[in-house]
Amino acid sequence: MCMPYSRKARYLLSIGLLLVALATGSRNYIHPTQLLTQNWIEALRDFVMGMGITFEFAGLWLMRRERLSGGRGTRSSAA
Repeated sequence: MCMPYSRKARYLLSIGLLLVALATGSRNYIHPTQLLTQNWIEALRDFVMGMGITFEFAGLWLMRRERLSGGRGTRSSAA
């Protein structure tokens, strides 16, 4: 049975996958100009890719935390 994860976790995964797809697909559509050299374009593409991967890991971490705590976003009060 599929566990319903919180909206925040699903949102982070969606944004992360969108950024990774944009960074991967932009290789065909963004070409160097006088203002943006190839190095700047690659740096921007790598930055967007890194942000996408970070969002994906944050979403996966949040899903794992919810699964281990036994509910949707509940925290254990063991403090």
